[in-house]
Amino acid sequence: MEMKEKIDLRIKFNILFIVVALIAVVACFIIAKSLDGSESVTFNQSQSIDYTVCFEPNEFYEEECLPKTINNYVARYIDTISVNFDYKLSSTWKFDTDYKYSVMGLLTIFDRNNENNIMNKREYTFVEETKVTESSITEFRIQELVKLNYSIYNDFVNDYKTSAAIPANANLRLTFKVESENDFSGTMKPTSQIMTIDIPLGEPTIQLIANYVPSTDNVLEVTKKPDVGYIITMFVAGFIFAINVALLLFNLNKKNKTRPVYERFVEDIKKEFDADISELKSLIDIDNDEGYTYLDVANFKELYDEVKKSSSKQIYWNERSYHAEGKRINRVSWFFVILEDKKVLRFEVMENRITSEYKDDPDILKKYRG
Repeated sequence: MEMKEKIDLRIKFNILFIVVALIAVVACFIIAKSLDGSESVTFNQSQSIDYTVCFEPNEFYEEECLPKTINNYVARYIDTISVNFDYKLSSTWKFDTDYKYSVMGLLTIFDRNNENNIMNKREYTFVEETKVTESSITEFRIQELVKLNYSIYNDFVNDYKTSAAIPANANLRLTFKVESENDFSGTMKPTSQIMTIDIPLGEPTIQLIANYVPSTDNVLEVTKKPDVGYIITMFVAGFIFAINVALLLFNLNKKNKTRPVYERFVEDIKKEFDADISELKSLIDIDNDEGYTYLDVANFKELYDEVKKSSSKQIYWNERSYHAEGKRINRVSWFFVILEDKKVLRFEVMENRITSEYKDDPDILKKYRG
C-alpha cells in the first residue's frame, strides 16, 4: 500500500472515530440531563390596553363611540373614555400564586414650556388594591375596565388655567400595576408589571398614549441536587469531548500538511481572494495568443497590487495539466491582470518547481505570496 493511501486510510479512520465520539458525547449529555434533577418551566406574561371614546351628541361624529381606530379626538365632544386593562400570566407547570393589582390615576398640571415644573397634582383610585390567592393553576388573568367621565377632569383643568391665567398643560395618567409571588414546586418567582395610559386634558384635540410590553417569555430552571450518576456521566462526556477536540485539531493539521504544496497555495489564494478571481479558460500561456503580450511578475502580491490600478479590477485564473503515459506529470497555474494595449500581467505557479523549492525551503510559500 502506498504512503498516500495509508495516510488517507488513517484520516478516514480518525474521522470515523470523531463521529462516533461526538455521538457518545451527545448521548452522555442526554443521560446526564435526565440525572441532574433539573427541569425548566416556561411562563409567559402578556398584557394589553384597549380603550373606547364615547361622545356627547354632536353633528360631527356619526358614531356614538369609537374604538382605537383613530388617533386624534376633539376634546369638547368627548363624554366618557373606557379603558380596558388586560393581563395574563400562563405557565407550562401548575403553580401556586399570591397576586395583587390596582388601578390608580394621577392628574398633573405643569408648565407648558417645562413639564418638570409641576403646578398641581391630584391622585385618584379607580380600582382598590385587590389581593388574590390561587393554587395548582396554569394561568391567571386580570381584566379591569375603567370608565371615566372625561368632561369632569377636562373642565377642572380648563377652570384652573382660566383662573390662574397661566400657560399650562395637563395630563391624566392611569396606571395598572400587578405583582405576584409564584411558587413552582418550591422555587419562587416574583413578577411585577406596570401598564400606563396618558390622557391629555385642557387641549382642543387629544391623543391617548398607552405604554406597556406586549408579551414577555421567561424560562425558570428548577434544579435539584444532582446524583453521583450525573457527575460521573458529565466527567465521561467532558473527557471524550476533550479527546475529540484534540484529535480533530490533529487531523486538520495533518490533512493540511499532507496536501500537495501546489494545491495548498493555489486553493488558499483562490479561496481568500474569491471575490477578485475569475476562471478564464481562453487565455493560456502561449505568447502573443490573440495578440496578447505577457509580462511575468515574481509573486502574487505584485499582481494583486496591480488590480488597484487596473480598470477591470479583476484577476483571472486558468490552469493547464501536462500528462505523459496516461499520468499527470505537472500542473501550471496562471493568475492574470489584463492591462491596456492587450498587455497581460501574469503570475505563474508551476507544480514541479514549487514542490522542489518547498523541500529545500518550507517558507517558500511566503515568497510566492509576496
